[in-house]
Parts: sequence; C-alpha cells; structure tokens
Amino acid sequence: MARERLRIVTIVCTLWGSSLATGAWAKESVDDLLNHANDQLAMFNWDNAYRLYGDTLAAAEKESPGPWSAKAQQAAFGKAVATSQASPCSAERIDEATSLFNRLADAQLKSPFAARSMMNLGRLAELSDFMDDRVDIESARKRYAEVVERFPSEPIAAEATYRIAGTYVQSFKPEDLNRGAEICQAWITAHPKDPLNSAMWQYAGDAYFFLKEYRRSLDAYMESDKLGWTDEGNQGPIYWRMAVIADRELKDTAAAGKFYTKIIVETPYSGKAYESQLALKRLGMPVPEIQIFKVPTAQPTTAPVAAVSAEGVR
Repeated sequence: MARERLRIVTIVCTLWGSSLATGAWAKESVDDLLNHANDQLAMFNWDNAYRLYGDTLAAAEKESPGPWSAKAQQAAFGKAVATSQASPCSAERIDEATSLFNRLADAQLKSPFAARSMMNLGRLAELSDFMDDRVDIESARKRYAEVVERFPSEPIAAEATYRIAGTYVQSFKPEDLNRGAEICQAWITAHPKDPLNSAMWQYAGDAYFFLKEYRRSLDAYMESDKLGWTDEGNQGPIYWRMAVIADRELKDTAAAGKFYTKIIVETPYSGKAYESQLALKRLGMPVPEIQIFKVPTAQPTTAPVAAVSAEGVR
C-alpha cells in the first residue's frame, strides 16, 4: 500500500545531503554512493535507491568497521525505506525493512534516525502492504508510544500521539472513538501551541461525528478552522460536513451560513459550491458567486510603460 504524502516528504527530508548528480560518477566513494542513492529516493526510484543504499552500506561498513557510522546509518535508513516502498511489496521486503529499522531504533546506537525508524515500524505494523499481510494494531500503538516515551520533547512525539489516536478513531467502535478523541484533547491541553493541534482537533471532530455528538463535533472542527487546516485547500468536504451538521442537526443557522459561504468562497472546487448556494438561498442568506466560472475581464491592449530610474525598473 502506498504511504501518504506526509510520510514520504518527511522521509525524503530526513535523508539530508542529497546532491543533484549529473553525468558519470567521478569517484565511487561512500559519499558519492550516498548522494546518488539520496537522489534516487527523492525521485521515488525505489529499486535504484535500494541497490545504491545497499552498496553504500556495504562500503560504509568496510570503511568504518564496528557500530554503524553516521554514513552507514543513513544508508541503512534509506535502504529500509526503499525496500518497504518498492512495488510489488512482499513479506521479504518488509522483513528486511523491519530488521534495519529495529537496528537503527536501538537506544545504544543513539542514531538520529531512531525516532523515525520507530515510527516507520509502527506504520509497518498498522498497515497491510501485501496480500495476507497481517495488521497488528497493538504493536503499532506500542511503537508509537515508545516514540513519545523516548522523545517527549521532540516534534515527532506529537505525530506519534496523533498516530495512536488514529488507530482508535479509524476503528469506528464507540469506545475507540471516545478514546481517540480523549487522546487528542489531552495532547492539546498539555501542548496548547503544538503545530499539530489543528489535526488533533480534526480527529476529535471526526470521532464525535461518528458518535453522533454533533455539537462537540462542530466545536472541534471549528477549532481546526481557527488554527488553520493541516491540509490547507482541501478542507471543502469538512466545511460541508460542518455546514450540514449546523443546518440539519443543530438548527444553527448562523454557523450553517458561515460554512456554506466558506465552501463557495474558499473551496469552490470541492464539488459542493452549487449545493451551498442552494442552501444559502433556502436559508434566506446572501449567496456569493462561484468565482471559478467567472469570465476574465478584457485586458488593455497597451501595457503601461514602466518607470525607469538609475537603479532599474520600478
């Protein structure tokens, strides 16, 4: 199963030091191999990256025998990512990735890749990557909890907490939905300025929505809206949910109008702009135009002449 964009971006950014390679390698040193491997990973060329990271790891171990050096750790992390992402996936690929991530996660190694390796082990346990791959939610939660325990002051602790909450919310069982919302709100209370709080509020809103606790759901979503959406620009479906909750379930005309309007003005490509116009008309409220259908006004045939000074055009 393909990983989500957030994880891919984080992985690529973690592998710092990529250079834009052109032409043949001038020298096949460990650094050269590592740079070329990083370039292949950044382009999602998983098989090439896997091969190059393997070569890099072997060369780094030869260059510096004993505990993995910094270069060996980076190569091992890249190799694990590449083999777990390549398609078609297999049990052998996941086993190899798991082995590499486990070694990097060893506290004695003190690797800068430890926290991300632990997160990836959690994701491997949580997701099914190939036919008959067994999902192990309890192992995933344990891995995420270990991240929070070992790295409580690092930004990744918020991500791990979010993942824990997600394993509960996504089960859709009432007791799990409540537990997921509790985890999110406990984190927000303890970390009121955390950058992931908008996502936490959104998860809480999802949980309360499926529990049919519509007032709490709308309030949670409104907190996300205040903070700014994590997936900015794609909040249209959530705005629609918020508007419908306010309109049909809570009879909160003001809130309904606010979010129907936001759909039209802020997310007109969401597929609900026209329906939002109809809803606003039914509620007797102002109906904004859908701007994506407006024809651009004619442009002047003669462009204004720019003023030029000794410093250049201004």
